[in-house]
Amino acid sequence: MRIIFSTDTLSRGGKERQMAVLASYLVKNNNELFILAKRTEAGDNYFKEYQVNDNQIRIYKGFHYYKKILNKIKPDLVISWMQ
Repeated sequence: MRIIFSTDTLSRGGKERQMAVLASYLVKNNNELFILAKRTEAGDNYFKEYQVNDNQIRIYKGFHYYKKILNKIKPDLVISWMQ
């Protein structure tokens, strides 16, 4: 299954930790997971701790780029973690 987590930021916080834990579990169970974020603080997130690869993370700027990524990946499920 192809899954996309959509979020505003990948900094360190409560929802980001929950995302990282869930992402790690989904990848270990043979799901394709991608994370789309508006921005990230380089090197200061939970994803390296939970073995989520950097090539699974996409940074987008604006709706058109977001839509382009969705059309390219063609996910089965999109989960929004926006506040």
